[in-house]
Amino acid sequence: MTLRRRLVAICSALVVFGCARPSEPVTQGTAPAAPAFVGHAWTLADDSAPRGALWIFLPDGTLLQDSCFETHRLSHWTSGPDGALRWEEDGVEIRATVVAATDDAFALRLDLVGGAEERRFVRAAVPYVCADFPR
Repeated sequence: MTLRRRLVAICSALVVFGCARPSEPVTQGTAPAAPAFVGHAWTLADDSAPRGALWIFLPDGTLLQDSCFETHRLSHWTSGPDGALRWEEDGVEIRATVVAATDDAFALRLDLVGGAEERRFVRAAVPYVCADFPR
């Protein structure tokens, strides 16, 4: 490519990029506060829960569910405008409502196919190690 063609190409690029619509100004707003249970490890406080059941709602929308004796699950969770939480398990959408929340505990009412069910959680103790499998 000759010097003249290079100059024309550079000038053309400058004109195209220089005439592009300016980007929207960045505004410094306050992001909505995440619910208190987000970003913490929680254990199920219900007697009927699997031993060592652990739930973590991550700020990026990932829900980690695990227990000492079951396979872990990763799901995508969202919070709707009505405040209801939603995630999917085995192709079924689960809807839940926070019915109580403190820094150390919270409860969810899950709207399941068989009816509503409440799950209570407490903040997981650190350190925590699962008990040995029964032999």
